[in-house]
Amino acid sequence: MKYYFLFLILFSFSCTQQNSRVNHCEIFNGIGMACLNSEKIEPISEPVKDLYTKLLFSSSGTPVPLFRHITGTGYHIFIGIPYNTSINQLAEQICSKNGVDEFEKSSGDEYFYCTYKKGDYYICEYVFSREHKSVIYLATAGREKSVRDSLFQLSQFQKRFAE
Repeated sequence: MKYYFLFLILFSFSCTQQNSRVNHCEIFNGIGMACLNSEKIEPISEPVKDLYTKLLFSSSGTPVPLFRHITGTGYHIFIGIPYNTSINQLAEQICSKNGVDEFEKSSGDEYFYCTYKKGDYYICEYVFSREHKSVIYLATAGREKSVRDSLFQLSQFQKRFAE
């Protein structure tokens, strides 16, 4: 009987650990993003690619290849893997966008973050690297300013990618 309860306890711990991994989006090189329970990794369809390009790259530069698409309630998260570029080059490209309002930015040695409004969408873009190696591009787009302000501030992005 003792062994039966011990087995049940160990089994429940192993199930709990597996469930915590469900809300994690693996990117590459050991880098992953924590997802909220309400977020879901979706396939990258043509309409998603069109929205990504239209919202984020229609007026400036070459699009960053889209790697993952995650949806939440009322918003999209786009993860891209830039190549042959740097954080500074992407920051310049992002800052040169036309037709945006409420533009705010922040930057450091290993990141660039900005937020703005384009049409009906509130957008955040976050570009970062780990130890000056892999550059990751992340963008969010949603129609509710309150969602942007509560979920997609710089500190929340940094927490999602914490090791």
